[in-house]
Amino acid sequence: MNKIFLYTTLISLFSISVFGQDEKKDLGTEVINVVKAYNPEVSDAFKIQSSPDNEIETVKKQDIEYNPMSTEVVSTFSPSKIKAKSQARKGRSGGALDNYAILGYGNYKTPLLELYMNNKKVKDHRYGVHIQHLSSEGGIDNVRFNDAFMNTSIDGFYWKQFKNYQLKTSLAYKYQSINWYGVPESVITDDLVENLNVGQYYQTVQGDASYTYNGKKDDAIFKKTSFTAYRMSDRYDSYENRIKIDGDFAIPLEGHFIKIKADVDLVDTYFAQNFDATSDVSNQFLNIGITPSFEMIKDNVTLNLGLGLVYSADLSGDDSQFRVFPKVSASVNIIDDLMIAYAGLDGEMHQNSLQNVVAEMPYLAPTMDVTPTSVSYDFTVGIRGKLMDGLEYNTNISYRNENGFIQYLDSKGDFPLLGTPNGWDAWNSFDAVQDTVKIFSFYAEVKYKLTKDLNVSADLNFDSFSSQNFDKVYNKPNFKISATADYRFMEDFIVGTSMYFVGGRSYLNNPVSATISEEGELDSYFDLNLNAGYDITNKLGTFLRLNNILNQKYELYKNYPVQGFQVMAGLTYKF
Repeated sequence: MNKIFLYTTLISLFSISVFGQDEKKDLGTEVINVVKAYNPEVSDAFKIQSSPDNEIETVKKQDIEYNPMSTEVVSTFSPSKIKAKSQARKGRSGGALDNYAILGYGNYKTPLLELYMNNKKVKDHRYGVHIQHLSSEGGIDNVRFNDAFMNTSIDGFYWKQFKNYQLKTSLAYKYQSINWYGVPESVITDDLVENLNVGQYYQTVQGDASYTYNGKKDDAIFKKTSFTAYRMSDRYDSYENRIKIDGDFAIPLEGHFIKIKADVDLVDTYFAQNFDATSDVSNQFLNIGITPSFEMIKDNVTLNLGLGLVYSADLSGDDSQFRVFPKVSASVNIIDDLMIAYAGLDGEMHQNSLQNVVAEMPYLAPTMDVTPTSVSYDFTVGIRGKLMDGLEYNTNISYRNENGFIQYLDSKGDFPLLGTPNGWDAWNSFDAVQDTVKIFSFYAEVKYKLTKDLNVSADLNFDSFSSQNFDKVYNKPNFKISATADYRFMEDFIVGTSMYFVGGRSYLNNPVSATISEEGELDSYFDLNLNAGYDITNKLGTFLRLNNILNQKYELYKNYPVQGFQVMAGLTYKF
C-alpha cells in the first residue's frame, strides 16, 4: 500500500509540473531541427564540449544512471563498434536522412539489425519507432559453457513543438541475455558442463517524458521538467521499479539568474534470495534533492556558486540521511579561448540501481544489497583551450571521496558443497560490494578536426585508488587510453579506426572454500578495430567492420575471455 501511494504521488507531481504551464494554443510556424541530443554526465563537466552532429534524434532513453567507472566497450559486447549508424544516417552531401535500415552479419554467428522510421514530413510533431538487435551464438576458444549474448530493443517515440515549449515522450522495451560462462577450470567436470544452465536475461519496460522551454525570452522561470519510469526484471524473479522526476527553474535577479534544480528519485529493488539462500533482499530508497546556484560573469572570469541539499530516505530500513554538498566552479579565460583555466568543488548523492550496476557488470549475481553512493567531495583543476583551428585540448587532475563506491568481487557461492548449483553459483558471477574509496585522477584529451571529413580524437585516464575496506580496488583499471579517427573521401567512401589500451586489473575470488580463494592480476590488453563504408547510391550503402583485428586473447574479468578476431559486413538503406 505504501509503494502504491508513493508511485501515485510521484506521477501526480510530474503531471502537475507538465500540464500546469499556461501554454498558448498557437503552434507557430518554426521548423523543428531534429538533432542528436547531448546528455552530459558527471565526468563530462570538465571534458571538451563539442557541438553534436546534426543527426536524426532517435529519442533514446535519458541516461539517468550513475556509473562510477564504466567498463570499456570491448570485444565480447561490441554493438557500438559494429554499427554503421553514422553512415546510414548521412547521404553523400553529409545531410541528415530521416529513415534508415541496417542489416549485417558476422562471424561467431552474429546478426545485426537496425530500423529507424518516423513521419518525416510533419514539421511541428514527430513520431516513430527505433528497433535494434545484435546477438552472437558465441564460440570463444576453450570456453565449455554457453557464451552467447543478445541485445534487442524497441523504442517508440512522439514529440511535439508548441510555441515556446517542446514535449517529448518515449516508450521502450529492452531484452538483454548473457551467460555466466566464466566457471573456473579447476571445478569444471563433464557432468557440470551438461547440467549447469548459466543463462541470465533482463527485461526492461521504460517510459520517458520531458517538457522543455525553448522560447526566445530569457525571463521564463520554468525551463524543463523530465520524468522517467521503468520496471526491470530477470530470470531469477528479481525486479526493480524506478521513478525519477527532475525540474529546472531560473529566477531573474538584477540581470542574473538564480538557477534551481530539483529532483525526486525512487528506487524499489527486490531479489528472491541472498547469497546464503536464507531470505530475500528488498530495498527502497527515496532521494529528494534541490540545488540552488548563482552564476556571475565579469570580463574573462566566470564563477558559479551553488549548494546541493539531498535527503535520502531508507523506506525499508534505518539508513536515512541528509547531506549537504558543495557546488562551486570557476573559470578564467587567460588567452582568448587558447587557454582557459578552471576549477571546481562538487559533491552529490547517487542512487545505485540494478539497471546501472548491470550496465557496468553484466555478470552480476542475481542478488544485491547496496545503498546510495555519496560523493562527499570531488575537487578538479585543469586547463583547456584551442591551439589552432580544429585542434582542442583539455587536461585536469581531480581528487574525490566516494562513500558507497561499488567493487565487484567473485560471488561467495556454496558450490561444490551443494552439488549442482544455480547457474550463477559456480564461482562464475560477481557480487556488488560497497566500500569507501579515495580516487586521484589524471585526465587528458585532444580532438582534431582538420576538415568536415577528417576527425581524430584521443584521451587518457589514470586513476589511483585508496580503499578503506580492502587492500585494493578490484576489477578497475588504473590506466586507460583510447583513440578514434574517421575520414570520408571521394564523397562515397568512409574509413575509420578505434583503439583501446586498458591496463592491468586486480581480481579477488572469494568463495566459501578457502582452498580455492585466489587473488591476482589480469594482464593489460590492446584492442584495435577498423571500419569502412561505401555509398553505392544516395540511398544504398555497404559497410565492413573488423574488431579485435590482432586477435588478442585477453580476459575482461577472471575466467571471462573475449571473442577473438571479428568481422562483420552488411548493407545500409536510407529512405
